[in-house]
Amino acid sequence: AANSDDDTLIVHLFDANDDGELKITLNKDIITPFDDGSYFVLVENEEVDFEQMGRTLHIEYGAGAETIEIVGSHVVPEFGTIAGNENRITILTSNSTRELSDALRRRCIYYYLDFPSIEIETKVLMNNVENLDKDVAKKYASLISFIRSINLNKIPSLIESVEWVKYNNSKNEESVRTNLGILLKDKSDQKKYIERLEESNELNEE
Repeated sequence: AANSDDDTLIVHLFDANDDGELKITLNKDIITPFDDGSYFVLVENEEVDFEQMGRTLHIEYGAGAETIEIVGSHVVPEFGTIAGNENRITILTSNSTRELSDALRRRCIYYYLDFPSIEIETKVLMNNVENLDKDVAKKYASLISFIRSINLNKIPSLIESVEWVKYNNSKNEESVRTNLGILLKDKSDQKKYIERLEESNELNEE
């Protein structure tokens, strides 16, 4: 609900029997932030700290909380009340470049997905790269698995490996030293990769 008298957006919580976190993205057509882009938040009439990313707020509240007030510089009085009456399942994905908050971890089922095995990545490459021979796909998958085992600053993702193989295949490129900018997005990582390749070749020659 909106209160135009004090420019407040009021969120009513029902059956908040445990500690929780409200994630809400605010539309500027509903409530306008202060000049510095920030808002002011009260939980049960007490000022609280919260995380703000753009117009998205992450607000933690305690068990038994009933009201969260978000204060801005202006609120549209005709906004009225929106009620949520459906329980929904939310799936969040993370590449671990940012830590998940403790509040989020407490309220989620955590499942870690590792990089695919050589067999699975071979199938992915064959399904996404036209006219790619199975043996060639397996060689690429084995090489990419090796690359991910190196101590890199940025390990190549599955989509990056697909794009690299797709480009090489379209150009009939057989060298595994070229077009590295598609696969490895860090200069020092490219250098490490070339050095490891040379070490591996020297061992094979012995």
